[in-house]
Amino acid sequence: MKQFQNLKRKKINAENISDFAEAEAIAYTALANEYYINRLKKLANPDRAIALFDENKIIGTANSFGESISLPTNKKAKVAAVSYVSVQPTHRRQGILSEMMKIQLNEIHSVHKEPLAVLWPSETAIYGRFGYAPTHEKHYSISRNNAKFLPHISSNNLGIMLCPS
Repeated sequence: MKQFQNLKRKKINAENISDFAEAEAIAYTALANEYYINRLKKLANPDRAIALFDENKIIGTANSFGESISLPTNKKAKVAAVSYVSVQPTHRRQGILSEMMKIQLNEIHSVHKEPLAVLWPSETAIYGRFGYAPTHEKHYSISRNNAKFLPHISSNNLGIMLCPS
């Protein structure tokens, strides 16, 4: 890492999981409400999560899950499903994401023995330098004339409601 030589990686646990959720949410300009924190508690894997601390503040997050994907001819392969990757706005463009990706990809290969890491990123252009690339893309469109609500759903008084994530 270029400027932050005193960053420390710490395990996530019951005491800091809320901080992990908050750091990840803030990086995406969201709020770490109770639902978000509880969801992350269920999904985050303490053995695979990366929480980088600058003193007592989490400034970088990354996590992965062991999963399997279906391959042609009905075969399956182990993969690491990468998620919750974030760097705080105050610490961006300083090599922190590169350092986390190096740590994570090394562990995915050497510790978890998964030959492939999969990621659905919010900003696809960033991850090519770490070896990620799109596999395929599919777009769907539906004509408004053919898009209808199910018969048992009334279209009266429909509107849009924004809800916190």
